[in-house]
Amino acid sequence: MQAIQARQKERSRKDDTRHKVLVGAAILAEAEKNPAAKQRLMALLDQNLTRDIDRAVFDLAPKAEA
Repeated sequence: MQAIQARQKERSRKDDTRHKVLVGAAILAEAEKNPAAKQRLMALLDQNLTRDIDRAVFDLAPKAEA
């Protein structure tokens, strides 16, 4: 029974990761074609990314300490 639950949990994590990758790929593809979409994406990233290491991936300035 535990093995079945562990497999289901692993499958769920894999599905979640795949979902995020596919959504990200679609958004990035749209941002490449559409400057307004890219601007909105960058604004969302700026609002939501808090770790400097993550922000650096997108050339965003470090967040100011509160």
